[in-house]
Amino acid sequence: MSALRLAPLFAKMLDRFFGDGTIAPWEMVYSLGDRERLRDLASGAGFRDAHVTIDVKFARYPDPDAFIAGATAGSPMSETMAEISETEQDRLIGEIVAEHSHYHDDDGLTVLAECLTLTARK
Repeated sequence: MSALRLAPLFAKMLDRFFGDGTIAPWEMVYSLGDRERLRDLASGAGFRDAHVTIDVKFARYPDPDAFIAGATAGSPMSETMAEISETEQDRLIGEIVAEHSHYHDDDGLTVLAECLTLTARK
């Protein structure tokens, strides 16, 4: 089983923009991104010899603004984003893209995703 972990930079930016605690819905989405929680769930389900590793995967997006806009629109933040003006949405998306500038190359934005991979036996 593989579970994504919450990207800390993205989470910090959302909290900075909207206020502390804004990322709580994101934390729920990524709640399996905790090594001990995965172990406990596997054990509780009767699995043994649980082994958890960290993997880093990446995806490349040629249009960083469109990716961030889509990621927030299809996320637990969609209602919060809908409550702010289009100008404010554009500003936030621009800030997120700028904060990730060290992940830009000639092909666009490369988004890294940390995953926990659990293997176990039944």
